[in-house]
Amino acid sequence: MTYDSVSALAEFDEERDIAYALLSDEGSATIDALGIRNEQYPDEGHPAHGVALPGILYIDAAGVVRVKRAHEDYRSRPPFDEVLAAVSAAAPES
Repeated sequence: MTYDSVSALAEFDEERDIAYALLSDEGSATIDALGIRNEQYPDEGHPAHGVALPGILYIDAAGVVRVKRAHEDYRSRPPFDEVLAAVSAAAPES
């Protein structure tokens, strides 16, 4: 998800032939609702104002956020096994 416009995402997709869905949150309403806005850019005039923290969300079929791992440093990612363990622990039993 990004704060970029639909037209900007379409252009990006066309240039790079992206093989996955690109989600626009122009205005950052969803980013704010999820509590993942990067507060490093508080000035509304800054080009990165409204950008989300990089991270991983696990949202269940009912739309409930079960796992949220967001990091201020885009170079910092949780280990894959940690993410899988968090998802497994949060997944409803069937």
